Amino acid sequence: VSSRLPMACGALLRALDEFAVTEEHVPYIERYFKRGYAVDLKGRRREDQCVLQHSNRLCVLCLAPSHPIVSSSDVLVTKVDYRVNEKLDRTENKVVGKRKRGAQWLNPLSPICIVSCSDGSQYTTYSCIRSSLLEINDQLLTTPNLLKEAPEAEGYLAIVKPKFDESADVMQSLETEERYREVCEQRQKLTD
Repeated sequence: VSSRLPMACGALLRALDEFAVTEEHVPYIERYFKRGYAVDLKGRRREDQCVLQHSNRLCVLCLAPSHPIVSSSDVLVTKVDYRVNEKLDRTENKVVGKRKRGAQWLNPLSPICIVSCSDGSQYTTYSCIRSSLLEINDQLLTTPNLLKEAPEAEGYLAIVKPKFDESADVMQSLETEERYREVCEQRQKLTD
């Protein structure tokens, strides 16, 4: 049952967002999540990530639209590896109980996974915020291109939970959606 949960959540998010957007209808993600962006992570240009913070404080980590994996039309994701080094495999994260005991602790630059692409490039994704790892997206192990096809739905990287007393500050450490758009526009002007 738990292995189907990420698929069901991603499918539900996508189905809810596919309704026609009218004045009465606001997409699910827009209604219940606040977006924050980590721009040029570790000084790597355009390797941006998005953090979706739900009203219940849980955060969904995903790739931003400007990330080379998402923005490049001719690159496919061939592998997502949650084994980030010899000693640390995120798939072995076992969370138990209401208080989420056993969750791996993450700092903003803790690697989440390594993504390999069809052009031979590799990207390391990071947690972006101080939090505990609740769940990785098992679907990416068998269908890695979901990361590109639906980065904010079935292709999310992981679900994390910041400490209660830090949850209000989480989004302040990231760029706002407006600031992210400005950064993307500035980049576009530089390449034109």
